[in-house]
Amino acid sequence: MRKLKLLLLMGLLCSIQFVWAQTTVTGKITDQNGAPVPGATITIKNTALSTVSDANGNFSISAPANATFVISYVGYQNVEVTATGGVVNAALQPGDNAMTEIVVVG
Repeated sequence: MRKLKLLLLMGLLCSIQFVWAQTTVTGKITDQNGAPVPGATITIKNTALSTVSDANGNFSISAPANATFVISYVGYQNVEVTATGGVVNAALQPGDNAMTEIVVVG
């Protein structure tokens, strides 16, 4: 029983350290002209953690220190950035995969 309590205590201490390693990262996503990009997806690389920018291009997400972010939006090239001081600002460039035709069947 004593070993079980010790093991649980060690697990709790390790999980607290992980929580403290999290930081809130904020930023703004814009296009090449400086206009905000609403609805851009901001994902922490190699994880399933993500968020979406608001109508003004702003976002906020809890992330580990020194995390790399992948920012994507339809019609723009994906951008990878690392948070500096808890802030990520990125300007998206138009991509080569712009839609030129739409076929409606119905």
